[in-house]
Amino acid sequence: MGVSPSQDVGGGGSSGSSGSSGSSGSSGPAGSGGYQVHPQAMDAVAGQLSQVSADLQQAVGAYTAPVCYAASVFGEFGMDQAWSGFDTDWAAELTVTQRAVAELSSNVTATTANYRAAEATVAGSLATVGAAAGAAAGTGTGAAR
Repeated sequence: MGVSPSQDVGGGGSSGSSGSSGSSGSSGPAGSGGYQVHPQAMDAVAGQLSQVSADLQQAVGAYTAPVCYAASVFGEFGMDQAWSGFDTDWAAELTVTQRAVAELSSNVTATTANYRAAEATVAGSLATVGAAAGAAAGTGTGAAR
């Protein structure tokens, strides 16, 4: 899934539950050429990924000891070795998948925190600029008279 300008990220599109195109301090609709991120929706996704990771961790724990079958159970032609190889690879893939989902959850959480920090920084900068402009206008030293 790619993200392009004017795309709603982490939300439910323009028909979100809030009934407006912005949320939590967003400035302007995503259609104005910018990006729109919904940190609460990203938090929900991170939580879901974390739950999937926990479920996979339980599966990994339950699948620790492969079942040993007698070679005769599988018949001839090396089927017992094929099963053993598959079983070993499957256990390894469960572990790899669990780690990948856990990392994805962690990355979504970190990205959400970065969006929130950037939004706070921009809001603080805008407040400082607005206060300075207001002070300049009040003293008559502003550029526009």
